[in-house]
Amino acid sequence: MADELQRIIDGVNCGLNEGLIVNAGHGLHYHNVEAVAAIKGINELNIGHALVAHALFVGFKGAVAEMKALILAAAKP
Repeated sequence: MADELQRIIDGVNCGLNEGLIVNAGHGLHYHNVEAVAAIKGINELNIGHALVAHALFVGFKGAVAEMKALILAAAKP
């Protein structure tokens, strides 16, 4: 995963250097979102499938709360 994470970091930096707003999504789930959320410069995370799938077991309120907690913890300086 370290190689893929470095590719994401490089892509974020490239986009920022070009003046783009950088968002991330596709394939984010409860086990990898923290590493991506910790990358400085990402404006928005798009998480769909993992959230809906988890909501089947814990409800949307619980699924969103868990994901939000992971993202906020990872994004702290």
